Amino acid sequence: MNFKRLTLPAILAAGLATPAFADVTGNIGVFSEYMFRGVAQTTGAAVQGGMDYSHSSGFYAGLWGSNVNTVAGGGTEASNELDLYSGFIFKAGDVNIDLGGIAYVYSEDKEAAGAENNLDFVEGYLGLSFGPLAVKGYYSPDYLNKSVESIYTTATLTFALNDSTSVFVQGGYTDVDSTALTETYADFSGGISKSLADGLSFTLAAVATDNREVITNGTLAPISDEPKLVISGKKVFGF
Repeated sequence: MNFKRLTLPAILAAGLATPAFADVTGNIGVFSEYMFRGVAQTTGAAVQGGMDYSHSSGFYAGLWGSNVNTVAGGGTEASNELDLYSGFIFKAGDVNIDLGGIAYVYSEDKEAAGAENNLDFVEGYLGLSFGPLAVKGYYSPDYLNKSVESIYTTATLTFALNDSTSVFVQGGYTDVDSTALTETYADFSGGISKSLADGLSFTLAAVATDNREVITNGTLAPISDEPKLVISGKKVFGF
Protein backbone atom coordinates (compact mmCIF):
# COMPACT_ATOMS: atom_id res chain seq x y z
CA MET A 1 0.00 0.00 0.00
CA ASN A 2 2.67 2.50 1.02
CA PHE A 3 4.65 2.07 -2.20
CA LYS A 4 1.58 3.14 -4.17
CA ARG A 5 1.33 6.35 -2.19
CA LEU A 6 4.93 7.15 -3.05
CA THR A 7 5.17 6.12 -6.69
CA LEU A 8 1.84 7.08 -8.21
CA PRO A 9 2.29 10.88 -7.88
CA ALA A 10 5.71 10.51 -9.49
CA ILE A 11 4.25 8.46 -12.33
CA LEU A 12 1.54 11.04 -12.91
CA ALA A 13 4.05 13.88 -12.87
CA ALA A 14 6.26 12.09 -15.38
CA GLY A 15 3.32 11.41 -17.66
CA LEU A 16 2.14 15.01 -17.61
CA ALA A 17 5.49 16.02 -19.05
CA THR A 18 4.53 14.36 -22.37
CA PRO A 19 1.05 15.74 -23.17
CA ALA A 20 1.38 15.04 -26.90
CA PHE A 21 1.17 11.31 -26.19
CA ALA A 22 -1.05 11.34 -23.15
CA ASP A 23 -4.54 12.16 -21.97
CA VAL A 24 -5.76 13.26 -18.53
CA THR A 25 -9.42 13.20 -17.55
CA GLY A 26 -11.36 13.76 -14.36
CA ASN A 27 -14.69 12.45 -13.17
CA ILE A 28 -17.23 13.16 -10.45
CA GLY A 29 -20.41 11.30 -9.63
CA VAL A 30 -23.27 10.98 -7.17
CA PHE A 31 -24.62 7.52 -6.24
CA SER A 32 -27.69 6.64 -4.21
CA GLU A 33 -25.53 3.99 -2.49
CA TYR A 34 -21.94 2.79 -2.87
CA MET A 35 -21.91 -0.95 -3.59
CA PHE A 36 -18.64 -2.90 -3.65
CA ARG A 37 -18.83 -6.48 -4.89
CA GLY A 38 -22.45 -6.73 -3.83
CA VAL A 39 -21.89 -5.23 -0.36
CA ALA A 40 -23.03 -1.74 0.64
CA GLN A 41 -20.18 0.55 1.72
CA THR A 42 -22.52 3.40 2.69
CA THR A 43 -25.90 3.62 4.39
CA GLY A 44 -26.96 6.35 1.99
CA ALA A 45 -25.71 8.50 -0.86
CA ALA A 46 -22.06 8.60 -1.92
CA VAL A 47 -20.11 11.31 -3.71
CA GLN A 48 -17.24 9.89 -5.76
CA GLY A 49 -14.57 11.33 -8.02
CA GLY A 50 -11.19 10.73 -9.52
CA MET A 51 -8.57 11.48 -12.13
CA ASP A 52 -7.17 9.22 -14.86
CA TYR A 53 -4.01 9.41 -16.94
CA SER A 54 -3.53 7.32 -20.08
CA HIS A 55 -0.58 7.10 -22.45
CA SER A 56 -0.47 5.97 -26.08
CA SER A 57 1.80 3.09 -25.00
CA GLY A 58 -1.11 1.53 -23.11
CA PHE A 59 0.08 2.62 -19.67
CA TYR A 60 -2.48 4.23 -17.39
CA ALA A 61 -2.69 5.41 -13.79
CA GLY A 62 -5.32 7.05 -11.67
CA LEU A 63 -6.84 7.82 -8.34
CA TRP A 64 -10.43 7.61 -7.13
CA GLY A 65 -12.17 8.44 -3.88
CA SER A 66 -15.50 8.01 -2.12
CA ASN A 67 -17.10 8.52 1.25
CA VAL A 68 -17.77 5.25 3.11
CA ASN A 69 -19.08 4.28 6.52
CA THR A 70 -18.53 0.52 6.44
CA VAL A 71 -15.83 -1.71 4.97
CA ALA A 72 -16.58 -5.18 3.54
CA GLY A 73 -19.93 -5.23 5.30
CA GLY A 74 -18.57 -5.90 8.77
CA GLY A 75 -17.90 -4.28 12.12
CA THR A 76 -15.16 -1.97 10.86
CA GLU A 77 -15.81 1.58 9.78
CA ALA A 78 -13.93 4.27 7.86
CA SER A 79 -14.97 7.72 6.68
CA ASN A 80 -13.22 7.82 3.28
CA GLU A 81 -11.74 5.46 0.71
CA LEU A 82 -8.96 6.38 -1.71
CA ASP A 83 -7.96 3.99 -4.50
CA LEU A 84 -4.64 4.35 -6.35
CA TYR A 85 -4.08 2.22 -9.43
CA SER A 86 -1.91 1.76 -12.50
CA GLY A 87 -1.47 -0.78 -15.26
CA PHE A 88 -1.13 -1.55 -18.97
CA ILE A 89 -3.72 -2.29 -21.62
CA PHE A 90 -2.59 -4.14 -24.74
CA LYS A 91 -4.02 -6.41 -27.43
CA ALA A 92 -3.42 -10.04 -28.35
CA GLY A 93 -5.28 -10.51 -31.59
CA ASP A 94 -8.87 -9.45 -30.95
CA VAL A 95 -8.52 -9.75 -27.16
CA ASN A 96 -7.85 -6.69 -24.99
CA ILE A 97 -5.67 -7.44 -21.94
CA ASP A 98 -5.61 -5.27 -18.82
CA LEU A 99 -2.82 -5.96 -16.30
CA GLY A 100 -2.30 -3.82 -13.23
CA GLY A 101 -2.61 -3.22 -9.51
CA ILE A 102 -4.72 -1.19 -7.11
CA ALA A 103 -4.20 0.06 -3.55
CA TYR A 104 -7.14 0.69 -1.22
CA VAL A 105 -6.47 3.33 1.43
CA TYR A 106 -9.01 3.99 4.19
CA SER A 107 -8.99 6.96 6.53
CA GLU A 108 -10.07 7.01 10.16
CA ASP A 109 -10.34 3.22 10.33
CA LYS A 110 -12.10 2.12 13.50
CA GLU A 111 -13.40 -1.14 14.89
CA ALA A 112 -16.81 -1.30 16.51
CA ALA A 113 -15.16 -0.98 19.93
CA GLY A 114 -13.39 2.20 18.83
CA ALA A 115 -9.85 0.86 18.52
CA GLU A 116 -7.75 2.05 15.60
CA ASN A 117 -7.48 -0.50 12.81
CA ASN A 118 -5.50 -0.27 9.58
CA LEU A 119 -7.43 -1.82 6.69
CA ASP A 120 -5.23 -0.71 3.77
CA PHE A 121 -4.47 -3.45 1.26
CA VAL A 122 -3.40 -4.00 -2.35
CA GLU A 123 -4.66 -6.17 -5.20
CA GLY A 124 -3.22 -7.22 -8.52
CA TYR A 125 -5.61 -7.79 -11.42
CA LEU A 126 -5.82 -9.30 -14.89
CA GLY A 127 -8.67 -8.49 -17.25
CA LEU A 128 -9.61 -9.89 -20.66
CA SER A 129 -12.26 -8.47 -22.97
CA PHE A 130 -13.55 -9.64 -26.32
CA GLY A 131 -16.56 -8.03 -27.97
CA PRO A 132 -19.33 -7.56 -25.39
CA LEU A 133 -17.70 -9.85 -22.77
CA ALA A 134 -15.21 -8.69 -20.14
CA VAL A 135 -13.69 -11.00 -17.50
CA LYS A 136 -11.46 -9.82 -14.66
CA GLY A 137 -9.71 -11.43 -11.71
CA TYR A 138 -8.28 -9.73 -8.60
CA TYR A 139 -5.82 -11.21 -6.10
CA SER A 140 -4.70 -9.85 -2.73
CA PRO A 141 -2.08 -11.57 -0.55
CA ASP A 142 -3.17 -9.53 2.49
CA TYR A 143 -6.89 -8.78 2.24
CA LEU A 144 -7.98 -5.91 4.51
CA ASN A 145 -4.52 -6.11 6.11
CA LYS A 146 -5.53 -9.34 7.86
CA SER A 147 -2.79 -11.67 6.54
CA VAL A 148 -5.20 -13.73 4.44
CA GLU A 149 -5.43 -14.24 0.68
CA SER A 150 -8.45 -13.27 -1.38
CA ILE A 151 -9.55 -13.82 -4.97
CA TYR A 152 -12.38 -11.98 -6.70
CA THR A 153 -13.51 -12.87 -10.22
CA THR A 154 -16.14 -11.08 -12.25
CA ALA A 155 -17.64 -11.23 -15.73
CA THR A 156 -19.69 -8.54 -17.47
CA LEU A 157 -21.74 -8.59 -20.68
CA THR A 158 -22.53 -5.19 -22.22
CA PHE A 159 -24.84 -4.62 -25.17
CA ALA A 160 -25.38 -1.32 -26.96
CA LEU A 161 -29.01 -0.50 -27.70
CA ASN A 162 -28.01 2.59 -29.68
CA ASP A 163 -25.20 5.14 -29.80
CA SER A 164 -25.95 6.47 -26.31
CA THR A 165 -27.70 3.65 -24.42
CA SER A 166 -26.38 0.28 -23.26
CA VAL A 167 -27.49 -2.52 -20.97
CA PHE A 168 -25.26 -4.79 -18.89
CA VAL A 169 -25.35 -7.90 -16.71
CA GLN A 170 -22.58 -8.83 -14.29
CA GLY A 171 -21.71 -11.68 -11.95
CA GLY A 172 -18.88 -11.94 -9.44
CA TYR A 173 -17.49 -14.38 -6.87
CA THR A 174 -15.54 -13.56 -3.71
CA ASP A 175 -13.30 -16.18 -2.08
CA VAL A 176 -11.31 -15.23 1.03
CA ASP A 177 -9.00 -17.85 2.53
CA SER A 178 -10.19 -17.42 6.11
CA THR A 179 -13.59 -17.86 7.77
CA ALA A 180 -12.45 -15.25 10.31
CA LEU A 181 -13.00 -12.57 7.68
CA THR A 182 -15.75 -13.46 5.28
CA GLU A 183 -17.63 -16.30 3.69
CA THR A 184 -17.34 -16.99 -0.01
CA TYR A 185 -20.27 -15.54 -1.87
CA ALA A 186 -21.52 -14.41 -5.27
CA ASP A 187 -22.77 -11.00 -6.34
CA PHE A 188 -24.91 -9.97 -9.29
CA SER A 189 -25.91 -6.75 -11.01
CA GLY A 190 -27.70 -5.58 -14.10
CA GLY A 191 -28.84 -2.27 -15.46
CA ILE A 192 -28.99 0.35 -18.13
CA SER A 193 -26.68 3.29 -18.82
CA LYS A 194 -27.44 6.44 -20.80
CA SER A 195 -24.78 8.83 -22.11
CA LEU A 196 -25.59 12.46 -22.78
CA ALA A 197 -23.59 15.36 -24.19
CA ASP A 198 -20.49 16.83 -22.50
CA GLY A 199 -19.42 13.64 -20.74
CA LEU A 200 -22.57 13.27 -18.66
CA SER A 201 -24.07 9.81 -18.06
CA PHE A 202 -26.72 8.18 -15.87
CA THR A 203 -27.02 4.58 -14.73
CA LEU A 204 -29.81 2.59 -13.13
CA ALA A 205 -28.76 -0.79 -11.74
CA ALA A 206 -30.03 -3.59 -9.52
CA VAL A 207 -27.36 -5.10 -7.26
CA ALA A 208 -27.65 -8.29 -5.19
CA THR A 209 -25.65 -10.95 -3.37
CA ASP A 210 -26.51 -14.51 -2.38
CA ASN A 211 -24.97 -14.01 1.07
CA ARG A 212 -27.08 -13.10 4.12
CA GLU A 213 -24.24 -12.43 6.51
CA VAL A 214 -20.55 -11.59 6.33
CA ILE A 215 -18.08 -12.40 9.09
CA THR A 216 -15.61 -9.56 9.65
CA ASN A 217 -13.12 -9.59 12.54
CA GLY A 218 -15.18 -12.38 14.12
CA THR A 219 -18.37 -10.27 14.23
CA LEU A 220 -21.50 -11.27 12.33
CA ALA A 221 -22.99 -8.38 10.35
CA PRO A 222 -26.34 -8.94 8.61
CA ILE A 223 -26.51 -8.24 4.89
CA SER A 224 -29.74 -8.49 2.96
CA ASP A 225 -29.53 -10.60 -0.17
CA GLU A 226 -32.52 -8.80 -1.62
CA PRO A 227 -31.66 -6.68 -4.68
CA LYS A 228 -30.91 -3.00 -4.18
CA LEU A 229 -31.67 -0.35 -6.78
CA VAL A 230 -28.80 2.08 -7.32
CA ILE A 231 -29.18 5.32 -9.29
CA SER A 232 -26.12 7.32 -10.29
CA GLY A 233 -25.06 10.29 -12.34
CA LYS A 234 -21.50 10.88 -13.53
CA LYS A 235 -19.62 13.64 -15.31
CA VAL A 236 -16.31 13.06 -17.14
CA PHE A 237 -14.24 16.08 -18.14
CA GLY A 238 -10.87 16.75 -19.72
CA PHE A 239 -8.03 19.06 -18.74
